[in-house]
Amino acid sequence: MVKIFTASVVFFLLIFNAKAAIWTVSKNPGIHGMFSEITEAQADARVQPGDTLMVSRASAAYATVTLTKSLVILGEGYNSLKEQGNFLRPTINIMILRASASGTVVMGFHFTNRIEVGQAGTNDIVIRNCRVNRGVWFQSHTVTNWLIEENVFESQISTIDGILRGLNANNVIIRNNVFGRDARISDFKNGTVNVSHNVFVSAAGDKRAALVNCENLLVTNNIFYRRSFPTTGLRGNVITNNIFFETAGTELLDNTSSGNIEADPQFIQFPGEANGDFAGNVIIKDWNFKVQPGSPAVGAATDGDNIGLMDFVILYGPPFLPYVSGLTILNPTLPNGSELSIQLKVKYPENN
Repeated sequence: MVKIFTASVVFFLLIFNAKAAIWTVSKNPGIHGMFSEITEAQADARVQPGDTLMVSRASAAYATVTLTKSLVILGEGYNSLKEQGNFLRPTINIMILRASASGTVVMGFHFTNRIEVGQAGTNDIVIRNCRVNRGVWFQSHTVTNWLIEENVFESQISTIDGILRGLNANNVIIRNNVFGRDARISDFKNGTVNVSHNVFVSAAGDKRAALVNCENLLVTNNIFYRRSFPTTGLRGNVITNNIFFETAGTELLDNTSSGNIEADPQFIQFPGEANGDFAGNVIIKDWNFKVQPGSPAVGAATDGDNIGLMDFVILYGPPFLPYVSGLTILNPTLPNGSELSIQLKVKYPENN
């Protein structure tokens, strides 16, 4: 049900934008693009709100960009692709979103620094299938309707680098992400934030905090693997049906909690025998954070799915997008003035 819904939403997005223009962006000398920078494309009057930018991999990072138009920005995927001896990916240091960029979708990039909200009223944003080194900074701005999904984070999602400034985040959904050792969710105290089906991991004996200074969050169906919960600073959160492993005890005072499990979630591969122990933030793409069939996470989520990452989640490779797998022309012989009829077959990528 969820799997079909997710694919349908993305396909609807593509159909909805079918009448909008598609522009190519590339600073890779071997790949021609209409523009060489995202900043250049956004500044061009021909690029209208609702248009799509297809951004190629490159050896150099794309320039820091402040988005002022609602765009669909699709990178090739944040895992390196080898080309002429170099490992290439679409990389951006910082992306800042302003209110006029409301409705923007960003997929398939490696952000070496952060994604930042630059203005109140920056609403209806989707961040999916990216790798983000320093997290998403909402700052003190009021925002509504954000979906942060299927990303790898190496540092925090917060109001501003761990400092609360009156944030009022409404309907922010943070789901199906993997958080490395230094990645945490911090300083959300007003509004509605749903944290579900994520995986938080740390090294043996490290136990860094996963949530810091948060109030009124809904925290369900997550796996906290060697990640701690502080005994202060968490108030009024609803914390249900999560798995905790090697947390040195889970103190959920001043919060509502039920259905939580203390057990090994039995990841398919983390840290794998061939990869050694996990000592830092870097998430290796060969690690598999889905759970084995005998895991206590299986079927134990509040929605009947597995606790942790859902089955359909794709963390690595190109963005989770449908693609045309077949095209048939139904009327190849046309009289003058008639319309061409075609039949499309559409598929979406298999699970990883």
